[in-house]
Amino acid sequence: MYECLICGGELIALDYDLVCEKKKLMRKYHMFCFNCGDESIMDVPDTRDSKLQKEILAEMRKEPDIYV
Repeated sequence: MYECLICGGELIALDYDLVCEKKKLMRKYHMFCFNCGDESIMDVPDTRDSKLQKEILAEMRKEPDIYV
């Protein structure tokens, strides 16, 4: 469970975008606080195995307009 930095309430992930930052896959989670309604973005490293990450990065390079 993640806590809101503003009120300490519980955060929930609404969705995430998969992005490439410095040749590493990152998930940018769109978080929402149930208590105060604050919305924020949380960066979390992707936890898939390295072979699968390389395949995903290769696909992202082939179709850069899809992965904005």
